[in-house]
Amino acid sequence: MSATDDAPLPSGWSKHYSNTWKKHYWFNSKTGKQSWEPPTEDSNEAEVANAGIGEKRKHESSSNQSKPQPPAVDQGSPTKKVKPPAKASVGSAKGGGSSSGGLGSILSSITTATSAGNSAAALEARRRRKEAEENKRAEEKAERDNYTAWVQSAIEGFLESGEEVYEFPPSDSMHRLIAKDEAEVKGLVAFSHGDD
Repeated sequence: MSATDDAPLPSGWSKHYSNTWKKHYWFNSKTGKQSWEPPTEDSNEAEVANAGIGEKRKHESSSNQSKPQPPAVDQGSPTKKVKPPAKASVGSAKGGGSSSGGLGSILSSITTATSAGNSAAALEARRRRKEAEENKRAEEKAERDNYTAWVQSAIEGFLESGEEVYEFPPSDSMHRLIAKDEAEVKGLVAFSHGDD
């Protein structure tokens, strides 16, 4: 007989819910067995007889495992029956550690992967920021170089025309400074005025 929601469970078995897999599993507190499949009365008797376990195992199971864990799943197959995982500890080699198995190392690897992901994202953000700043500086330099070339051309035209005064269009302080410097290079007196 299968243990369904309505049928009673064989001795030692209890039904639990796995939040990870979003389904029920069954745990035998006498044998420590965990299963995704509901236990049957026949399978329970065979397990207890073959396991050769007594009160000592029952005591170990109840003292070492405060809450039953869902069965391990092989390659994402939640219907495959598996043996409970061997007890592992996280901590020093001297035997200290946790009864939560490899959970500490799993969490550590998740944290490390997340940190690496965050670090990679931060590095990528810094790289993009630096690239944007370099592009902006290159554009500003190209604009200054173009303006300088235009000013040099305007001064050459002024010198060839023989006029006494040449007036540049209104510009900001950087552009006025370029015009003044280029005029002084040619030996001309330059005057500039403006608010900025």
